[in-house]
Amino acid sequence: MCWNWCQKSVKIAKPEAIVLDLESTLVERYWSSKKLFPALRNNINDFLNKTFDSPTTKLLIKLLRNEKCAGIPPIADSDDQQPVVQSAEANILWQMDNKLSTISLKTAHLLCWVYICENDILLANIYKDVSYALHEWKVRSKIKLFVYSRANICAQKLLLVKTNHGNIYHLIDDFFDATIGPKNNIQTYRSISDKIDVKVENIVYITDNPKEAISAYNSGFKSILIKRPNSKYDVQNQGLPVIKSFSDISFN
Repeated sequence: MCWNWCQKSVKIAKPEAIVLDLESTLVERYWSSKKLFPALRNNINDFLNKTFDSPTTKLLIKLLRNEKCAGIPPIADSDDQQPVVQSAEANILWQMDNKLSTISLKTAHLLCWVYICENDILLANIYKDVSYALHEWKVRSKIKLFVYSRANICAQKLLLVKTNHGNIYHLIDDFFDATIGPKNNIQTYRSISDKIDVKVENIVYITDNPKEAISAYNSGFKSILIKRPNSKYDVQNQGLPVIKSFSDISFN
């Protein structure tokens, strides 16, 4: 099928499912780097102190203690809370500064993020058109909605629970991450189709990334490129429809 590119609006047959990219599609591009990671740094100490006796934080301390990277600050061998908290904070910040990708750091990020969400410290910045469009597609049009991102599924869920436009997590039928396959691989999208039990021709994929959109299109999906503010991709002349907002999409 050849799609006509339209700058202002795209009209398509109503799909059974829509698969959505996360960053620069649902969530503002720089939110993680400019908002989330600074919040994690600023709240690590409070999180560790206030949850110190919880089983999950005890497990985190154990994971941090077992990290053997050269130069990593060791966890204090003490029965007192403060030396352990201070050394754990130093360990986590050192790992962040050195851009490590250890299980202990990922665990620290997720647990601290849960703490941030539970205490309403930070909301995810989603684009203003997202909440209304997802409600319309899900509730009125009865379209199944999915998120596919490189971020792990737990992080995706946390992000959508607390946003500047409320909780949109409940609108999503399921989530996919790198465990389903690479985003530039045609077979990945066929695997998503199999997983959600919807034929490829009845699925729309929306992303700002042309390579991903083309891979999805070549798998049989209908792909739509979205041009958000500050997007790093050139979405023009890709042979695919381009929109600026979810409100630009309408169904036959």
